[in-house]
Amino acid sequence: MICTARHFQPSPLLRQHISRLALYTFPQAVRQPFLPVGQQSLVFALGPAFRLIGHAQEEQTAARATVVGQITSLRHSFFEAGSQYLLVKFTPCGFHDLFACSMQKLTNEGTDLCDIAGAPARELLNRLQDLAAMAALPHEGATGEDQRLCAAVFLVEQFLLRRLAGSTGEVLRTQQMAGYMAAMKGDFRMEAFCREVNITRKSLERHFLERIGITPKVYARILRMTHVMDMVRSNHVVRPRELIYTCGYYDYAHLRHETLELTGMTPRVLREVFVRL
Repeated sequence: MICTARHFQPSPLLRQHISRLALYTFPQAVRQPFLPVGQQSLVFALGPAFRLIGHAQEEQTAARATVVGQITSLRHSFFEAGSQYLLVKFTPCGFHDLFACSMQKLTNEGTDLCDIAGAPARELLNRLQDLAAMAALPHEGATGEDQRLCAAVFLVEQFLLRRLAGSTGEVLRTQQMAGYMAAMKGDFRMEAFCREVNITRKSLERHFLERIGITPKVYARILRMTHVMDMVRSNHVVRPRELIYTCGYYDYAHLRHETLELTGMTPRVLREVFVRL
């Protein structure tokens, strides 16, 4: 077992912006692949910081709260034994909605949350450090460890809710278009899509780069590859022919090229990775 995961239900007010809120514990040190999934993440280290390993094997020690932008090719992360991390995964435009920053600048980067949110983020991190004080927050029936973890989730949610209070609350058109693409699992024709939603391709690209961090074409490629990974994860003996037909690839050469470019692995190696997980 590489890690244990405990999932939390985000506040109803945040569900338009957050797709997952989970705590991960790593009993042993591990180097983990960081694959493109079409989402931005915010990672809080509740102990030792993890390390990000880039495409050229360069290492970066993550901040105590690290914003991981869109990933467009294989990266790795290294987690210390006994470390714990609170992971917030955002909907396609969720981070932009809350923090009003250009997502293109965060693509393929790990950025200190304090550089984006300033003093409120530093205050949050100071409170997260004081786990004993957090354990005093009331959580009926919970153990001391549960109190500490629930308190961390509580503080992070309160921080994000305050960001929500300063936003416009508008449902962005980009979010709706990204949702349509996700529902189609990236298998659609861009020109036909632009005609259907009455937007030029150039305008669509501008909205995506600002609010999601990548172009619609790259986003669609990542969605298709995510569909491939989901199928391989759930069925280790799935045939390449089935992946090609179901996920919208022209042929095996197309599938292999996309898998290599986005994950750094061939379809066979990718399947072996998921068998080991």
